[in-house]
Amino acid sequence: MSDEIVEIAFCIDDAYALPMSVTLQSILAHTKRKLRVHVLDGGISVASREKILSVGGDAIRIVTPPSKVRELHESPLSKHWSGVILLRLELHDLLPKIDRVLSLDADLLIRSDIGELWDEGMPSDCPVRMALSTLAPYGYPSLRDCGFGARSLHFNSGIMDMNLRVLRARMGEAVSVLEAHPNLLFPEMDAFNIAYQGEIGRLASRWHVQLHSYYRMFGADTSPARLAGIIDEAEASEAERHPAIVHFLERWKPWHSDSEAHHGSYAVEWWRHAMDTVWGPDLDAFARSTTAARVVKALREELRTLPKATRNDVLSLCREP
Repeated sequence: MSDEIVEIAFCIDDAYALPMSVTLQSILAHTKRKLRVHVLDGGISVASREKILSVGGDAIRIVTPPSKVRELHESPLSKHWSGVILLRLELHDLLPKIDRVLSLDADLLIRSDIGELWDEGMPSDCPVRMALSTLAPYGYPSLRDCGFGARSLHFNSGIMDMNLRVLRARMGEAVSVLEAHPNLLFPEMDAFNIAYQGEIGRLASRWHVQLHSYYRMFGADTSPARLAGIIDEAEASEAERHPAIVHFLERWKPWHSDSEAHHGSYAVEWWRHAMDTVWGPDLDAFARSTTAARVVKALREELRTLPKATRNDVLSLCREP
């Protein structure tokens, strides 16, 4: 085992302070190595800062971007995602003293020693390593108009092993993609995929098991990446049986009140780690409020597809006691 410090970065706002803390708790529960955790502040309250620090202790370093960066990233560049994720395009500048970092989403469950992922190393000329987007391994059609090749592999940015030394010279390529195509569905993820297509190192599937509603409907063994033969049977089976990192994609999150119905034992495992943090007393209220927000958002999206008269009938029913 290497003695090298594992560098980790989260880019979050206050809405993800609790989930990020649980992801961090799951890292600490499995990782024996020394960590340095850089939390990029996209709008974190003082109270949340204190709780994050209580979880990570001396390993935590909260980084507040310059005001001009924060103003840029609060712009609604996508109707689907918070602009705070675009801070990942600034990590090479915001973390000037390190040359490599694991950028992690806040909705992850770590189930193995993340030091093992770090110890796989980084090729000197590779800009970033990511796991294949298992649901759409060749991307999606609208990317073709943005310069993404029809047979280029598409990767998910929920876990990125970033070579900051290379990206200091080349991050402008991803930024230019985003500037040219501001309406990308997955802004920073698609910018990385387009800018560095053919150069992205692939993480083994067990390091990023992506939970989709697709698999709930058709089964884990029907992954498009698996069926296409990009991920072989041995790798896919290992990821399915022994996932090292689980990513709760889509709108069903492990902190929602109905999470066990959607995610089974992974949700139970997430809640166990959550109760080991200082956020324990806040969990029930957080679960109720975020679940209600998800349901309301889904209802609004569904209502937009209905004729006005039908929409009014539904709203009338909602107002009845």
